Amino acid sequence: MLWHGYLTDVIGPKLVWQELCTLSITDTLSGAYNRCYFQERLELEIARAKRHAAKGPAVLMLDIDHFKLINDRFGHDTDDQVLQAVCNRIRQRLRNIDVFCRLGGEEFIVLAPGISVEQAAILAEAPWQVLRSEPVEGVGMVTTSFGITAWRTGESSAAMLSRVGAAVYRTKDAGRDRLQAMP
Repeated sequence: MLWHGYLTDVIGPKLVWQELCTLSITDTLSGAYNRCYFQERLELEIARAKRHAAKGPAVLMLDIDHFKLINDRFGHDTDDQVLQAVCNRIRQRLRNIDVFCRLGGEEFIVLAPGISVEQAAILAEAPWQVLRSEPVEGVGMVTTSFGITAWRTGESSAAMLSRVGAAVYRTKDAGRDRLQAMP
């Protein structure tokens, strides 16, 4: 209780509340939103699409290729730096309305409201290209495998995520460092 009193006395209750809210939806290492926030936003976007008979969201799932090798070779501090570099590069190439999230480990997802799978593939092209063409300091080239899909009318969020996950696995099976759309 003393700690809480100290925080509210020094920086104010409103700022403490804002910080706690931010921490509850954000992955502290990458700065990306967390899985829980993603799931909540995905459900909201699907509900919005159903309610307005509008185009639903698309999702871009990506996985850093051979991340375990980076960890084994360079250690945890370096793999944290790689995660942060990848996140910064991706975030800079998304639209303001896109929601970039860390699902866990080296797996990320982008919620892209109101676009088709074809438009999502175009959106994914920029971060994919920059990741595969600009080395990460101290590590070298870091590539990613992208899976892309868009919501189908009447589909559950779980079914949509299953399809995009399958697209990522197909990408990895085809040799990694690729984009794979799953209509």
